[in-house]
Amino acid sequence: MQLELRNKRKMNVEIIGEGEPLVFVHGFLWDSSVWDKITEMFSKNYKCIKIDLWGHGKSDNLGEINYYSLEYLTWDIIEVVNLLDIDKFTYIGTSIGGIIGCHLGIKYGHKLNKLIILDCYCGEEETCTQDFYEGHLKVIAFQNKISLGIANQIAPLFFSIEESINQGELFSDFVDSLTEISSENLRTLQGIGRGLFGRKSILENLKEIDVPTLFLVGEVDIVRPFYKMNEMAKRVKNSEIVVVPKAGHTAILENPIFIREEIKKFLNKKE
Repeated sequence: MQLELRNKRKMNVEIIGEGEPLVFVHGFLWDSSVWDKITEMFSKNYKCIKIDLWGHGKSDNLGEINYYSLEYLTWDIIEVVNLLDIDKFTYIGTSIGGIIGCHLGIKYGHKLNKLIILDCYCGEEETCTQDFYEGHLKVIAFQNKISLGIANQIAPLFFSIEESINQGELFSDFVDSLTEISSENLRTLQGIGRGLFGRKSILENLKEIDVPTLFLVGEVDIVRPFYKMNEMAKRVKNSEIVVVPKAGHTAILENPIFIREEIKKFLNKKE
């Protein structure tokens, strides 16, 4: 379904199953389909709500926008659940979706049952990586597309070394999807990207999260490695961290069976 938010733009939301609500938000440059192998199991007992961020999947783009903050994206998620008349929910997010989850935990903890965060980091982007990402955003803006060359530079950041070297199906499909992004959506992605890579640290605010929280990190995530996510987990009172074997930054695609079982155990755990 398409939900019109306060900005008069429509955000795509897919709802599968009935029961306690689970809200899923994908990572930067992906869409809600990354959760398919997760929700096919949980939709049997839960109401799974998958959201496409602006300029991703089937959601509208935001037109000529230069910057869109993580705080704005957090408000968008709250607006969606309010429009769906959902009082409390469990949130599951990866990458930028994971950072949004941390913002939710800090500011809207009263609406959360539990929090599941995958492959992200809430501190400031290091200068070297921020320069790398900003440089690619400038090239994409100049070319008004993601060229095959740029796509092949970006894709290895999201996968295990093995998947990247072998250029397996996940890698190849992602490269293809990057080159097919429309110029209209690219302008929105650049604005969101600037908000993501230019973010301010909220590490010290994580102590305000008081709902049970599970952190999941890919064993070979080169973008958000274990030590960064552990830095976050240590600041959240009621939390645990689990390493996802043989997975990079997009662990939900490289090892979905392991992640499903960890989420299942966490959801079933009595507090």
